[in-house]
Amino acid sequence: MTVGEVMTEPLRACGPSDDVKSALQMMREAKVRRLAVITNEGALVGVISINDILFHIGLTPLGKRPGLSTNEVVNTYQQIAKCRSEVVEKGLAAA
Repeated sequence: MTVGEVMTEPLRACGPSDDVKSALQMMREAKVRRLAVITNEGALVGVISINDILFHIGLTPLGKRPGLSTNEVVNTYQQIAKCRSEVVEKGLAAA
């Protein structure tokens, strides 16, 4: 089995200056937990994960949080996890 056979397509990406809230929305809609971070020139500069966002919210002082609640992040994670478990269940049923 190869990486190409199991990877998620298409690649979901955001830019380094994109708003975290929009990245979280993209994760929710695409049902993915990570996004590639790509510059306008197409260079991969990193990966942002739902864990990164949750960890950052936890470290940010209460008065300075960027309009993003822990509940929003947890809700997104739950939606993604539900989708993934449904895929696994379907795969097991087909086997």
